[in-house]
Amino acid sequence: ASTVDGANDLSVDAGSGTTTFDGALGATTPLGDGTGAALTIAGGAATFNGTVATASGIVQEASAGLVTFNEDVTITGGDTASSFAGNVTLDGLTFQTIDQDASFTGSTLTLAGSTGVTLRVGGTSAHTITVDAQVVGPVATALNIWTNPASAVILTNADNTYAGLTNINNGRLTVNGQLSATGSPSTVTLVGPDTVLDGSGTLRQRSVVVASTANNASIQGVSIQGA
Repeated sequence: ASTVDGANDLSVDAGSGTTTFDGALGATTPLGDGTGAALTIAGGAATFNGTVATASGIVQEASAGLVTFNEDVTITGGDTASSFAGNVTLDGLTFQTIDQDASFTGSTLTLAGSTGVTLRVGGTSAHTITVDAQVVGPVATALNIWTNPASAVILTNADNTYAGLTNINNGRLTVNGQLSATGSPSTVTLVGPDTVLDGSGTLRQRSVVVASTANNASIQGVSIQGA
């Protein structure tokens, strides 16, 4: 399929195949009517080569295959949180949820692309992007965190092994699992003012850097260990 637009919900199921969208989804009018999931991947794999904009959550059912986003994803409001129950790849993009929650509960969340991946919680109300899946990815792919002051990105898996840098540009990163670097050691950098790194988890082979721009930055609870 190419470009898809309009305030209607969309469900795709390719069975044992793959649904591929080469054009943008919701570029003029975000997908969805604001009630229920705006986009559902019910079965099969799905690849999105253009930007995706929705007026409610995106749902990947457990029966679906790999979902790959290759351009920015923007999810705004609605009454349904986004949930990804299978494997997902985010390739060099910004994944943003505005005034709504999102969760990744499949086996793996793969970060890809030399330009890095940004997880962003926008709006003004308290919401989270919660990643229960194992986060994997190469050293060339940085993970960038942006949230509003009331919100957080939460990593819970005990075996997160993505090798790239982690930058908390704005807001809060909560690590309740383990964040291990594979290969050479990596860093977690608090970049912006009032940024927060907290949680009950462990950073292994990752040093923490507080940039000169990170006025009033806070580090709470996390354990920082060597190899």
